[in-house]
Amino acid sequence: MSGYGILSKRLLPGALDLFTAFSWTNYSVILENAFPSLTTLIRVIPRPNELLRSVSSYAGRFGTSPKGILKRLLGLEQPHRIARIRLLEDLEFSKMLGVTYHYANLPDSKIRNGRGISDPGRPLGMESETLSELYRVLRRLRSRLGAQVIVAPWPYGPKQHIDHRLLHEAAVRVAEDTDVTLFYLDDLPYSRRPLVTTPDRRGIPYSPVCVRLDLTDMRRKFDAMRIYGSQMISGYFKAVCKSPPGDSSRLYSETLWKPS
Repeated sequence: MSGYGILSKRLLPGALDLFTAFSWTNYSVILENAFPSLTTLIRVIPRPNELLRSVSSYAGRFGTSPKGILKRLLGLEQPHRIARIRLLEDLEFSKMLGVTYHYANLPDSKIRNGRGISDPGRPLGMESETLSELYRVLRRLRSRLGAQVIVAPWPYGPKQHIDHRLLHEAAVRVAEDTDVTLFYLDDLPYSRRPLVTTPDRRGIPYSPVCVRLDLTDMRRKFDAMRIYGSQMISGYFKAVCKSPPGDSSRLYSETLWKPS
């Protein structure tokens, strides 16, 4: 929701990889017994040997057994079904953009806490174990890929999803410990930052680069958002069309925050 235009226009250096941290989820806005359609399965699922190789490879790197991941993706319980749907959505989005997909299979807030949490005042120390594991996963992935850039959400405003805050903090810690350059995206649909230079937690000033999207870009962005049917609601489409605070001329735009 925050970066389709930036990604599709290839405004970041190097090859692109998409990383989903909290792929183990029980959150869905669709019917409880919903499954991906057969057409979707045929279109996006990798060939069996590719899937097996991918699961085996990722399992070793993320400290989970291949059997454990396959059990979750193929299981009949509701969380397994939703996690499988989300995996297929990520695969389809990745193919649409032509990027490589990685996932960590970490449990999201709804599984960890029984609900989604959007309280910016909730101390991250209450999720110290999850944050430590996320940091280790992200640092290993960065090392394996040789990545020089990480793009993370920048939680801001009265509502900040705890999972987004954790991913943001893990990315900052990786940047503090390595020579990686950290970029930020607005955390839509929760918030969009005013277009002024702003320091991040480290005190490094970040300047906004506003990327305008024309109507064709927006149609494609909507198509990309519709891929995530298990979690997308109508209000999200309205959220991505809004202008940043204090600048009504910036309708249909995305913001890439770069270190000054």
